[in-house]
Amino acid sequence: MKKLYICTNVRVGGRPSCALRGSKETLLLLRQELALRHLDIAVEEIVCLGQCDHGPALRLAPGGAFHLGATPDKIQEIADWLENELAKE
Repeated sequence: MKKLYICTNVRVGGRPSCALRGSKETLLLLRQELALRHLDIAVEEIVCLGQCDHGPALRLAPGGAFHLGATPDKIQEIADWLENELAKE
């Protein structure tokens, strides 16, 4: 089964981080949207995907693509992307 990881890392010292850009809200909204679409995928928090400068960062696993800039206002776009990625299986 595929999983979607969402970085919820908080970096200190003024450095960009996924959490400070709204990844926790993205996580909640995305779980709701995926349930409405009946998409069978686990969505899990992860501390870091190494992409905080471009975050919030998502990654489809195993070995899938990143989706960067995954802010809460892009939930429909993210869900569409994920639906397309899952259809490739």
